[in-house]
Amino acid sequence: MIDCTKTTNYFNEKLRMTKRTRDGVCRIKCEDCPLGSMNNGIDVLCSDFETIYPKKAVEAIQKWSDEHHTLLSDDGTPEAAEVTDKELELINAYSRRKLTKDEVYVFSVVLCDNDIDRDNERFTVESLFELEKLFVGKTGIFDHSPTAKNQTARIFACSVESVDGKKTATGDDYFRLTARAYIPKAKGNDEIIQAIDSGILKEVGIGCAADEVKCSVCGESLNHCSHIKGETYGGRKCYGELCGICDAYEWSFVAVPVQRSAGVIKSFKGKEMRV
Repeated sequence: MIDCTKTTNYFNEKLRMTKRTRDGVCRIKCEDCPLGSMNNGIDVLCSDFETIYPKKAVEAIQKWSDEHHTLLSDDGTPEAAEVTDKELELINAYSRRKLTKDEVYVFSVVLCDNDIDRDNERFTVESLFELEKLFVGKTGIFDHSPTAKNQTARIFACSVESVDGKKTATGDDYFRLTARAYIPKAKGNDEIIQAIDSGILKEVGIGCAADEVKCSVCGESLNHCSHIKGETYGGRKCYGELCGICDAYEWSFVAVPVQRSAGVIKSFKGKEMRV
């Protein structure tokens, strides 16, 4: 379980719970929020509740976190889940006719996470939540080649999830953006589906845009500071934090992903970049 008495964990789990947008608007309804006046037991606004009763606020977030942690199998991947009626409904929002469960192949894929990647950059947890909204409906292609004939799959749902007990290279709790995608079981797709099932098609990368890349050492834009990614300053490694995600273009099957943990998993219970 995630320890919400730690400040960083508290705010990360609060962000996961409220799915707060960049302009500060919570996507959770007040009547459904444990911190809200209707649920906190004190009948005060959530902001006042956190300020006046910090211990109770931590307990509320901890309870929510414990109830919504990711269910994992022994090898670290989420437990198997069949295609549900709800998922089929989401898939059919993109099809011209109603598809049946027998006509679609559905799989889960980790698009990105908050760990430092091979380019010495990482997404903040807030950025993952921004990408969570932007990637729904995006098409999957090969090698970031944006051609119509390269379209292979489509994402119909995304979720930011924490992985119990796993830490990033910086010691933070590990969060990842997991998507559910589908491929029609049609002639011509058999080899792709077989390649996914056999683990040949596994690694993925994403195409997105960020407003700013902040330096982990000084907090300034990496375009305006003297620090160099990958170098160490006073015991602190310099890496870029991708902030203010403004667009998501596509996700691709690639041979070598920038994000080490990005790829197909068993199942799911300013700057332009290709990562």
